[in-house]
Amino acid sequence: MKTWIVDPENVILIPGDEEETLRFAADSFIKTCQRAIEDKGRAFVALSGGSTPKAIFQRLDTSKVDGNKVFLFWSDERTVPPDHPDSNYHMAMTSGPFKKWVPEDQIFFLQNEEAYESKIKELVPDGIFDLILLGMGDDGHTASLFPDSKALQEKERWVVDNWVEKLKTHRLTFTFPLIQRAKEKVIYLIGSKKAKMAREVLIDHKGRYPAERIGTEERPATWILDEPAAALLDESC
Repeated sequence: MKTWIVDPENVILIPGDEEETLRFAADSFIKTCQRAIEDKGRAFVALSGGSTPKAIFQRLDTSKVDGNKVFLFWSDERTVPPDHPDSNYHMAMTSGPFKKWVPEDQIFFLQNEEAYESKIKELVPDGIFDLILLGMGDDGHTASLFPDSKALQEKERWVVDNWVEKLKTHRLTFTFPLIQRAKEKVIYLIGSKKAKMAREVLIDHKGRYPAERIGTEERPATWILDEPAAALLDESC
């Protein structure tokens, strides 16, 4: 596996082809939960939507972690009911092992931003998640933090209702003040379609994409890319 530290705020891991990368990501998910439970008896995880998380969820070996000690949240959600096909919650519940693995009262659907923020403050010590899963769109958005959207300016709130002009819809999302607290913030990129934006965000640093803001020197972001997604990074890293 190739590892690059491109700057103090970002670490890039390239396990191999798509299947190798998905299996590495699934294994890393489980290991993060194991470490958290060994450290403090619980693991707090925020899931994301999309085809790559779905593929990772399908590869999780949950036999290695006591699901009674896992608490699941979502880093963003569409403003639809939990049984709607477009819901990130619905995707995870129907494609992953979570229903059989984690008790129902430890799985939290993101439906109201204020109630969700209160629940995080109630359950997650200091709002520090052990793992927040993220992706990156073709426009450089992450979670539901889209370019030019109001949520990018949020300095205090942890969860907000964010109007996305390009989609003409509202999205519920974690904000940077919450995401940056996480012990591990992992962004997954799979496929050659992600290569151009991966280069712009990780190498060119144009400063206009929300995904560029993930990670701090104290708690860097981890980027897990397969070889096609990382193809344009070679000449610069």
